[in-house]
Amino acid sequence: MIGVLRSTFAAALLLVGGLLTARAEAGSPCCECAAPCVPQTVTKIVMVPQVTYKHQKFEVCVMRPETRQKEITVCRLVPETKTVSRMVTVMVPQKQTRMVTVPVCTRTEYVDVPRKVVVMVPKVVTRKGVRTVCKPVMVQVMRTEYRDEGTWDEKAVLDCHGCPRVCRVWKPNLVAHQVPVMVCKQQITQVPYECQETICVPQVKQVVERVCRPVYETVQRQITELVCVPTQVEKRFNITVCREVPEKRMVECTVLVPHMEEREVEVPVCTMVPKEVTCVVGCAPSGK
Repeated sequence: MIGVLRSTFAAALLLVGGLLTARAEAGSPCCECAAPCVPQTVTKIVMVPQVTYKHQKFEVCVMRPETRQKEITVCRLVPETKTVSRMVTVMVPQKQTRMVTVPVCTRTEYVDVPRKVVVMVPKVVTRKGVRTVCKPVMVQVMRTEYRDEGTWDEKAVLDCHGCPRVCRVWKPNLVAHQVPVMVCKQQITQVPYECQETICVPQVKQVVERVCRPVYETVQRQITELVCVPTQVEKRFNITVCREVPEKRMVECTVLVPHMEEREVEVPVCTMVPKEVTCVVGCAPSGK
């Protein structure tokens, strides 16, 4: 609010200053005479608005929350048990007699029935094959033998008493010799052979079998059966219902209560202040 008033007074001051400046700059004649006019400058005192601010107290209405006790009516549900009668459908068993047609086996008879069967017929066949035979064979091989072809040599030694003696010492000399030896080795050969084998060959054969078949005849019989018939029956049930019971209760609630308060507000005050202004008020003849 204060900012709006300030901007309004400033705009008014600018408007007044603009009008005065425009009139001073104008050099056109003030009347419709042929002689030109000369601007005449005059100093005047005008009243200019001046805004001041002062503090003023006002009474305002303020809403304050308050907690109060309030009595309300609530409904409480009270369960109650009641006995009611209802019609229900029950299935009542009843005996009923009716005539039915049933097949009855009166006798049996034998019938020859041809049938194809598969039988296994033995058959002797000759099979040829090759088998592996292992037999021993004497083979001559060369074996290396070592023979000691050394010689005796005489050697002078001292005995335990320090007396010199001459002893014969064998001087070994191993010599390798190739000796033929007969060894037994296994020789594997493939030998053809023939054998007789009995196999079973499937063969289709037609046979005749005697089959016993029952002979049925249709007979009327009276049977008694138990049938469930729907029947309406009145039954009593206990049901629980809820009854509404009103009761008074005190509850706390928050309400807004108006209060008058005195507040201090800054208010703009406009006053007229005299101001000396120089302006052009008219035009005078130039004297020609």
